Amino acid sequence: MAPTATVTQPVPVTIGTRPLAEDEVAFVGDLDTLVETVMCSCSAGDDQPY
Repeated sequence: MAPTATVTQPVPVTIGTRPLAEDEVAFVGDLDTLVETVMCSCSAGDDQPY
């Protein structure tokens, strides 16, 4: 008897970012978004520094 073929379906996998090491840097494309979400809720940014 011949072996039967099994069909496997793809499994979704979430790929996240790893934490940065002490000697690594991360480049940020939009500094305004980073500053608004991490720091303060003020309106200072690249276009309005004060």
